[in-house]
Amino acid sequence: MNKLRTSIRNTELNWIANTIVRAYNTNEKLQQDAFLSFLMKEIESVCNNLTTAIMQEKKLSMLAELDIKRNESLKVLGKLLEGYSVFPIKEKQEAAIPLKAIYTRYSKAKITKESYMRKSSLIESLLEDYSEPNTANLCAQLEGINIQLDKVREAQDSFIKSQDASADSKGTAATVYKKELLSLINTKMVPYLTAMLVAQPELFDEFSKVTETEINKINDTLTRRLKKLPQEEEPNDSSVDSNKTEEPAMQASPADPE
Repeated sequence: MNKLRTSIRNTELNWIANTIVRAYNTNEKLQQDAFLSFLMKEIESVCNNLTTAIMQEKKLSMLAELDIKRNESLKVLGKLLEGYSVFPIKEKQEAAIPLKAIYTRYSKAKITKESYMRKSSLIESLLEDYSEPNTANLCAQLEGINIQLDKVREAQDSFIKSQDASADSKGTAATVYKKELLSLINTKMVPYLTAMLVAQPELFDEFSKVTETEINKINDTLTRRLKKLPQEEEPNDSSVDSNKTEEPAMQASPADPE
């Protein structure tokens, strides 16, 4: 029986492990085997942990997307103020110049390139500056500025809400559970099933065939995927050989509205 290739993706491993567990749970006679019973409980437990970790990483990916939206809302605000600062109507231009100066101050502070936490703080400060009575009066004179400030607020609030949810559920990285699950399947389950097919074929044949079929299918998929990649891009599954996580970078934003 072949082992799983280590280049398997987290979601693919999660799927095949669940498939194997379901196949095992439908075989009542096989559940009488003490070693396999204990091993399958381990696999199921780690698989559940992997599911949770994958969902957490999806939340982190969503957080990065929400941060991009914050950047975009700031970019639009800057463009509006830039346009008003050269507007042909004197009153509009005079109202825009001090508002643009506020934006420029935060732009020079590289607000869009700061860490998530630092950026959140700067955005709150920027919104507070624009809410000062005199400044708010100037904003009211320029159509669209208050609407865009509301969009900055909405983007900020959405990001903070998602960040709080991610922080509450943050745990071990999916790659850690991937390494553990691959070890259980490749170094324990596959060798055991191979041996027991010789010792007790009548008991292990059905489950082993299901397991072997699923492993071969996913390995074939990985082989086809690898053939489509340039040689230098061949995945070496560094996630299995190290504790490197797959979380998005938290220090810099992917988009720069400046």
